[in-house]
Amino acid sequence: MFNKDRQLATPRVTYAIGDIHGCSELLKILLEKIHEDAHERGNDYRLIFLGDIIDRGPDSRGAMELVYQALREAPENRLLLGNHDEFLLRILACTNESEAVLSHWHKKVGGEQTIISYGLLGNQHPVFLAEEFENHHCHHVQMLKSADNMIIENDYVFVHAGIRPNVPLVDQKEKDLRWIRQEFLDHTEHHEKSLCTGIRLQTISIQKFGIIELL
Repeated sequence: MFNKDRQLATPRVTYAIGDIHGCSELLKILLEKIHEDAHERGNDYRLIFLGDIIDRGPDSRGAMELVYQALREAPENRLLLGNHDEFLLRILACTNESEAVLSHWHKKVGGEQTIISYGLLGNQHPVFLAEEFENHHCHHVQMLKSADNMIIENDYVFVHAGIRPNVPLVDQKEKDLRWIRQEFLDHTEHHEKSLCTGIRLQTISIQKFGIIELL
């Protein structure tokens, strides 16, 4: 199991990959380009997936499998849980809210494409989906359950959505790390550390910091 707020050292280049949203073919190309780039630079490297692996795109299942294989092949690779990924976990938990979450997820935020990619469009009830994922895709569910909320690497912090301004990193709430929007985006003052998020990426010099962020 992963530590939810993991402190990492920086012995190599880090490639941070933003929202994938079911685009498995583009992710496959990107992973190949990353490997080529690191080889040309002569660097070892690791990957940090910034969350939102699923929804909207045509192949969430394939995207999940690519991320799963990347985490298996290199223990230093990491995954952050995105708000779309959280939707799926809340549905599969089969709690009192699961049906309402499923309806919103399916109609409003691209969940239908995810269900189609797993071949489960015929029955859209949380219990049915939970059974299907448990029987056939439990490794994908466990991967999301084991995902980090925040990764701190020296002077950098990796999160999915952002952080609440003027709140210490140790006091940040998981909900904000995955869901915060305007309060974070509108903040113009310096944060405790430099931020790498899946919502708004800016290229950072590899020569200076050893980090490359990729959409």
